[in-house]
Amino acid sequence: MSAAIAEVVGTLESTSLGALLVRALDEHLTGTFVFEEPNGLRHGIFFEAGGPRRARISASASHLGEVLVETGALSSVACERTLGRALAERVLHGQILLNEGLISAETLELGLTEQLARRVSWLFGQPHETRYGYFADKDLLPQETGPAAARLNPLELLWRGLRDHARSSEIEAAIAGVVGRRVAIVGGLRGDHFGFMGGDGGIVEHLRRTPEYITDLIASAPELETNIKRVVCFLVLTRSMELGYPTAPPAGSSAESAGVSIPPAARTPSFTPPPSLRPSSVPAPSVPPTNGRPSAPAETRRPSGSVPPLTARSATLREEARQRLERVAAGHYEVLGVGHEATPAQIQAAFFRLAKRWHPDRLGAEAASLRASATRIFSAAAEANRVLSDPELRREYDRGRATGEAGESDHEAMARVLAAELAFQKAEAYLQRGNVDAARRELRQALERDPERPEALALHAWLSVLEPNADIGRVSLALSRARRAAPNSPRVHYYAGLVLKRLGRHGSALRSFRSVLEREPRNIDAAREVRLYEMNLRNSPRDHPSLAPPPVEAPSSDEPPTTWRRFLKRS
Repeated sequence: MSAAIAEVVGTLESTSLGALLVRALDEHLTGTFVFEEPNGLRHGIFFEAGGPRRARISASASHLGEVLVETGALSSVACERTLGRALAERVLHGQILLNEGLISAETLELGLTEQLARRVSWLFGQPHETRYGYFADKDLLPQETGPAAARLNPLELLWRGLRDHARSSEIEAAIAGVVGRRVAIVGGLRGDHFGFMGGDGGIVEHLRRTPEYITDLIASAPELETNIKRVVCFLVLTRSMELGYPTAPPAGSSAESAGVSIPPAARTPSFTPPPSLRPSSVPAPSVPPTNGRPSAPAETRRPSGSVPPLTARSATLREEARQRLERVAAGHYEVLGVGHEATPAQIQAAFFRLAKRWHPDRLGAEAASLRASATRIFSAAAEANRVLSDPELRREYDRGRATGEAGESDHEAMARVLAAELAFQKAEAYLQRGNVDAARRELRQALERDPERPEALALHAWLSVLEPNADIGRVSLALSRARRAAPNSPRVHYYAGLVLKRLGRHGSALRSFRSVLEREPRNIDAAREVRLYEMNLRNSPRDHPSLAPPPVEAPSSDEPPTTWRRFLKRS
C-alpha cells in the first residue's frame, strides 16, 4: 500500500461516506477507498465500475458465519466448528462450508452480499475526523476477505447507512439547503427506483404525488419526523429532488436520457445553487409569507378532514401483515411464497427477501404497532427456511403434509416459539420501565414455552441474581447455557455483564460489555457500563488500580436498598 498514491484525499467531515458512494456511482469508479480513523485503525472498500464489491473493516463485526447463522442458513454449532477449522487451516470460512456441503454456492453469494452491506453500513458511523484516500484502479484489500459478492445497488447501501448509522447533525446539514422549498421528486424515475426503502418508501410515494414543505410534512405526522428528515437527506444526496435550477441527473439514473451533463469529476454537486444558476425571477406567492416562508398553494394543501398519506401507508402495511399471517397458518411453502419444486437457492432467496421486509428491527416508525406481527412473520419464515433447506427435514415435512399427520404439530410448535418470543419482548419492556415483578412473570411464560432461548436464559440469570439469597450456582449454570447457545448475541453478553458486575467479577464484566460494543457499536447501555468502568479505573489509587466502584454509603431508612436504587436508576 505504501507504493500507491491516493488520487483523492479528505475527511468524512468535509465529504460524507454517502457523498463518496454517490460520486463512485456517478463516475463508475474502479479502485479502493481507504479510511483511517484517528486511532490509526484502517478500513477499506473496493469499488468496481461504481459499485462496492468487497470491504474490510478492522473491527470484529459482520463475520460471514455470523450472517449465515442469523439468517437461518447455518446452525450455530456448525458455524463454530467450521470456523475453528478455517482458522486452524488458514482457509476461507466460506470455502470450508462449501467443501462440507453445508451451504450452496448461491447461499454463499447471498451471505457475502449481506456481509458486504453490513460492513459498508457500519462505516457510516465512523468519526468525522476519519481520513480517506482513493486509489484508482487498485485493489488494496487482502485476499482473505473472500471472493467478491454479488454487485450491490450503491443507492440501497446509501439508504441503509443513513437509516442505521447516520448522525442527526449530518442529516440536518444535508436538508438545510432545501428548507423553505417544496420537496418534489424528479420526474422520469422508474417505479422501483426507491423500492429498497421499505416502509419509508411511502414517504417518497407521497412526495411524488403531492410536493410539500418539510415542515408541513412533519406537522402531518410528527411521530415520523426522524424518518421524514432521513428520507429527505437521501433525496438530497442522490439529487432526486426538483430544486428549481439545473442539476446533474439523479444518481443511478441515465445521464443521456436526462439531457444534462454531469459536473466535473473533481467536484461533488453542491446542495446550494451557484449564483449564475439561480432563477432570475421568482413568481410572488399567492398567499403572504408566514413564519419566513410562503404557504403552499391551495391546490396542494391536503383537506383538513382527509387521512394523512403516511397513515394510509401504515394501514396498507397492516393489511399486508394480515395477509402474511394467513400464509403462516397455511404452511412453510406458503410462508416463503415458493412452489413445492423450489430449489434450495430459490428458498434461500425467498427467505432473504422476507427478512429484509419483515425483520422487526427494520420496521419504520409508522409500523411500530406491527412489531408483534412482524416478529411472527419473520420467525415463521426462518422456521420455513430451516426446514425446507434441509433435504431430510423437507422430505419429512412433505410426507407429513401428504398424509395430514405432521401439519398441526408443526404449527403448534411454531405458535409456541412465537408466543415465547412475544413474552420475552414484554419482559424486557417491563424491565426497562422498572416493573421487575411483571418482567419476571412474562419471563416465566417465555421460558415455559421455549426453555432453551439463550436471551431469556441470560435475562433469567440477571433477575435471579438480584433476589435475596440468590442461588449463585443456578445463576451461573443458566448463564453458561445461554453463552454456549448464543456466543455472538449482544443481549446475552449484556445480561452476562450485569450478572458478573453484580457478583464482583469486574474484569469479566468489562469484557462482556466490550463484546456487546464490538457487535453493536451504538449500544448505549453497554457504552455507559464501559465508561463507568474506565472512570473507576482512572479514579482508583495509582498504586492499586481497580475496576470496582467506590463504596456507597448506607441508605437512610426511607430509601430502597442500594442494589435496587442502582437498578431502578439504570432502568
